[in-house]
Amino acid sequence: MPAWRDILRVDPLPALLAVDDDALRYFVRRDLLGEAVEPVESLWEHPALFNRLVREFLGG
Repeated sequence: MPAWRDILRVDPLPALLAVDDDALRYFVRRDLLGEAVEPVESLWEHPALFNRLVREFLGG
């Protein structure tokens, strides 16, 4: 069985890793590359996520 990257015409990893999104890069590294990463709870400390949660909580 071929690896998932072998059946794609273009490798999406460079584009996914270039995005300015720590959560996306975290899951790409963990799930697609199989790298050892810090616990997922570390993402909860990210300021952008905190701000998004506050906006949603306040109804925005």
